Amino acid sequence: MTHVQGIGNTDYGGASTACCNGLAKTMTLKKYSSSMDLRFSRLMIHPNRQFGQHHDRRLVLRTRHRYQHPLDFHIGMDMRNHRTHRYEGNRTHYFNNDKYIHEILKLHNYYRARHCSPPLAIDQRLNQIAQSYAEHLAATSTFEHSGNKLGDKSLGENLYMEWISHGQVKTTPKAAMSSWYDEIAMHDFEHPKFSSETGHFTQLVWRSSRKLGVGIAFSKDKREVYVVTNYFPSGNITNRGYFEANVLPANC
Repeated sequence: MTHVQGIGNTDYGGASTACCNGLAKTMTLKKYSSSMDLRFSRLMIHPNRQFGQHHDRRLVLRTRHRYQHPLDFHIGMDMRNHRTHRYEGNRTHYFNNDKYIHEILKLHNYYRARHCSPPLAIDQRLNQIAQSYAEHLAATSTFEHSGNKLGDKSLGENLYMEWISHGQVKTTPKAAMSSWYDEIAMHDFEHPKFSSETGHFTQLVWRSSRKLGVGIAFSKDKREVYVVTNYFPSGNITNRGYFEANVLPANC
């Protein structure tokens, strides 16, 4: 079974059942320290590997989480307990990180162009920040915003996570980007404002953001993958007029 999640501050536990070769198999979902909206947006069953006469199957669940309010997660790390960990995962795992970063940048700029937003450019300092935090999430199996800053300036942040019950998890830049951009369906362009339902989308297309950092990390057992993207200047500014100026309708 593969579980795909977004982020946020309460524990969740549950179960999903898939039927394999006529047998019902139940998998308990892993608990995360996050505030997740657990409405599944996609449910797919894929044949995986063949063992003798039997076909194993994976259940792919894609969930959304509520975007944490900017005033809550834009907190300097010096105001939090410093988190230390030893990363024992595999950054490159089954794909090239540089290629992944290139593709996720390309998709960002494709979606941004739809909304008349200028293209982003990769920033190596932001890459380092995003990669470090992705490794923290992978090492601790936590799923929450970082509150990271660049100097004294807050960073925008989108998070994405996938988990598989067995084998090695695989992901693509398109999976993360689609999960964020699809929130457009819930954004009210006539009365634009911050919403926890659409925060990933609005940060993705935020016109004033210019730089992007990307981090990808796998858990030690390679069943979890975490994607972190950081943005500078930060989006989702709730001051009056900012959403009208920075989140335009498609085709403008």
